Amino acid sequence: MCSRLLPVIVALMTVLPAALGAQERVSSSLRLPSRAEAHAICDMVATRGLEVGSMLVEHGGLDANNDGVVDDVTGAMREGTMRGEDLAFRPRGAAKASPPVDVRPKDFQPIDYFPFGARWLPYDDKVYTLYFEAEDLRYPTHLGYIAADNDERLVCDFDHSERETFNPVRDADAAVCRAVAAGGVRYLAPADAQDADADAAARRWNSRVAGHVSVDYANTGAATPLALVAFRSGAGRGCEFDYFDLTVGGTLAHAGDAHALLLKLQDVELSGQGELDYTSGRCDGSRPRWFVRDGVTFLDIAGGPDVRGEEPFHEVRLARNGQVETACRGSFAVSWTVKSMGPGFK
Repeated sequence: MCSRLLPVIVALMTVLPAALGAQERVSSSLRLPSRAEAHAICDMVATRGLEVGSMLVEHGGLDANNDGVVDDVTGAMREGTMRGEDLAFRPRGAAKASPPVDVRPKDFQPIDYFPFGARWLPYDDKVYTLYFEAEDLRYPTHLGYIAADNDERLVCDFDHSERETFNPVRDADAAVCRAVAAGGVRYLAPADAQDADADAAARRWNSRVAGHVSVDYANTGAATPLALVAFRSGAGRGCEFDYFDLTVGGTLAHAGDAHALLLKLQDVELSGQGELDYTSGRCDGSRPRWFVRDGVTFLDIAGGPDVRGEEPFHEVRLARNGQVETACRGSFAVSWTVKSMGPGFK
């Protein structure tokens, strides 16, 4: 058996160095990052986190495709209802109306990441492309490298996590904030919607009544029936959130001081256009929750990042004497990690 394997081993010893040599020549001619360089920049980005923003370039002169020649680089707004940012470059001095250089993804699919934010990142003697979930540049998705052949390689991709600090706005509310942070409050569970609710939100665009709750939301000493409204829109990047509203004669209210106070408490706005009311709020899929502590009704509003790029949000509020007060407010610190290296840099 050893005698039969010997020719195969000899052949492999002959072919492999030649193949490796060819790969090194290609990498050298295209000025691709080495494995060590790729790991170094990915680790740098993850370690710096948001501070990497001071290194990023949106417009200017950079060697975009790393061929030794400076180009005009831009970050352009994407067409379509979803919007977002795309990176583009042209030869230095080319007319702005001229088509940008065609860049082709190699060994990965950008749609797998679906970024809406992007910047150029010069580092050492090379230029990279850094992409983000949204235009606020809070959550990176992946790092790319455009070589002289105008192919863009995936260098690495990223993950992130958020750490919340939840504090009282006033010392008097410290106990409430500690209870919320520790999971020590009991939230009121809305009852399910009924058949009679089918047309209650007919005036509200892309909305439906999803439930009911009775609560003293204005802290006047009397509970008020409220409808839980679910807003769902597929326009643009999509938007969904839940909120509570008053009902008048079996339909959702759209006027009055009590109605305005309730919506202000939840950061929800209505704009009447003809026969429809259009709703705006945080598009983070959140649902506010009521709880009562020491006879006072509070609203806990907590949501993840907004699809438009706003950071996570968490506040505990209450309505009192016709005014909205904030009892607790969360602040968030994001950290980044390298999730995996690209095919050519593992």
